[in-house]
Amino acid sequence: MLWRFDRSNRQAVRPGRYEYSSIAGHYFLFGIVACPVQRAKLKDRDAARLDETRALRTRWRDAMPPYRDDSFTRGFHGDELAYHFGVQ
Repeated sequence: MLWRFDRSNRQAVRPGRYEYSSIAGHYFLFGIVACPVQRAKLKDRDAARLDETRALRTRWRDAMPPYRDDSFTRGFHGDELAYHFGVQ
């Protein structure tokens, strides 16, 4: 499963039991079966899987058409919802 959002340049890949997420230039690797709430960050503990999932995301992203200027993506800012700290 792969997806992207124009807002904050969000992209994610879920190959099997893991999820790689890229949000506004920050990236994360989670074991979604072992920790479904995605609190256990694995990027520093499993560099090989991080590289593998990042490469999968990059191949997919490069095959996608570019975002359209007339498309609309709406999200919340940190001043609108307390749990969106740092979202610009």
